[in-house]
Amino acid sequence: MRLITLIAFLLVTLSAPALAQEAPPVEIFGGYSYFRPEGGGNTHGWNASFAANVKGLFEIVGDFSGHYGSQSLRTEITDDSFPGTVTINADSDVSVHTFLFGPQFSYRRNRRVVPFARAMFGASRLGADATIRFGNTSLDSSFADIGFAMAAGGGVDVSLSESVGLRLFQVDYVLTNFGGNSRGNVRFSVGFVLR
Repeated sequence: MRLITLIAFLLVTLSAPALAQEAPPVEIFGGYSYFRPEGGGNTHGWNASFAANVKGLFEIVGDFSGHYGSQSLRTEITDDSFPGTVTINADSDVSVHTFLFGPQFSYRRNRRVVPFARAMFGASRLGADATIRFGNTSLDSSFADIGFAMAAGGGVDVSLSESVGLRLFQVDYVLTNFGGNSRGNVRFSVGFVLR
């Protein structure tokens, strides 16, 4: 009887640390995101994702983001064919949204600090609105395109409590394709993780 009690006690006490290392069934992330398109420019926005644990280190992740920016351009043209100087002002608003899915691998040896890496595939949407003004004339234009996107990256989560974590950083290389043109972009995100 003592042997059975001792074995039961050892199983309960030794299995507790193993249970603490188990991955949560679902994690939800939300936070601020910075997106740097290839060719320059700065866009700011949001990033949200959910990860469902499949087995141990392996998760399936859905990642969604929206980034927004604007740019103003002013130029002056002087030409002998018309008197004086013509000033042209151009203002544009740009938005980029991504909808990505794929595997994520989280190394949970230390429950407090969890690094992760992932590869995702899906779609992205580019939208742009522009207004060009010269003199008393104004021209408005809009553009939208949806194309293939994929991303590879990773980051580090730090546990604040059993159910809340802080995503210290997440960096993704996001490849987008609009109108047959592929562009490499960098996305940086920080925020909170709910488990």
